[in-house]
Amino acid sequence: MSETLAYYMDVHIAEAITKGLRTRGIKVITAQEDKTREMPDSDLLDRAFAMKCILYTQDTDFFVIASERQQQQKAFTGIIYSKQQTLPYGQIIEELELIARCYSFVELQNRLEYLPLK
Repeated sequence: MSETLAYYMDVHIAEAITKGLRTRGIKVITAQEDKTREMPDSDLLDRAFAMKCILYTQDTDFFVIASERQQQQKAFTGIIYSKQQTLPYGQIIEELELIARCYSFVELQNRLEYLPLK
C-alpha cells in the first residue's frame, strides 16, 4: 500500500482541523510550524510541493495561482479548497481524511479540488 498523503495547512486553517486529522493518523504540517506564516502564496505553494504535501487552504488567491500555473504548464502541488465557515470542522476532517487515504500525491498534482466532495 502506498503512503498516505500529507497536508500542508495554509496559515488561516483552524487548529481543530489540524488536530482532528492528526488524531486520525494523517500527517499535517502547518505554515506556523514551518515558519512560513508570511510567505507569499506562490512561494507557499512551492514549499508544499517541495515537501510532497497537498496544500489545504480557504484562500481564493490560490485559484489565480493554480490557473496561471496550469496555463504555463508549470507543475504545482495539489490544492484543496473550502470556503471559510461553510462546512463543519468534522466534515472537513472526514473529507480530507478520505482524500488522503484514497489518492496519491501524484494523482492530485496540478489540480484544484473543492470541498464539500458531495
